Amino acid sequence: MVRRFSCNQIVIQNFFIENWILLNRNPRLIFNMDETMVDSNKKLKVIVPNKVIPLTIESQNIPHITGVVTICADGSYLKPFIILPNKKTRKNIENLTDDSFIVSTASGWMNKDCFVVYVLYFCSLLTHYRLKLPQQLRDEPVLLIVDGHNS
Repeated sequence: MVRRFSCNQIVIQNFFIENWILLNRNPRLIFNMDETMVDSNKKLKVIVPNKVIPLTIESQNIPHITGVVTICADGSYLKPFIILPNKKTRKNIENLTDDSFIVSTASGWMNKDCFVVYVLYFCSLLTHYRLKLPQQLRDEPVLLIVDGHNS
């Protein structure tokens, strides 16, 4: 509910007005990072005819996976930063490592230590990213917008 009331057209316009100095730069120098969660522990709803027993699915306790996505204002994006729960290596993770960066926290959520790892990951990719930029942009400051969550 807080998002619904605090994220309206006026608030968004004010954000851009108040931060125009930060945002007034080449789109290739503005990044936005946010995290999302994938979870398969959802209850299924099944519609069946009267007097027919719906099929049941055995409940499994499958952990969620957090994906941290970083998108550039020019439309490009960085490899996903995946946070797995528990400190155990899952089978077949090696199949994902070329296309993403995988870390683990006890809960599977972003925390302060994991955010430090993300920042190091971002800076590492940024070093290579800058080499592909035109010469006049390579030394310009980059803006990384994050959601301000406590973690």
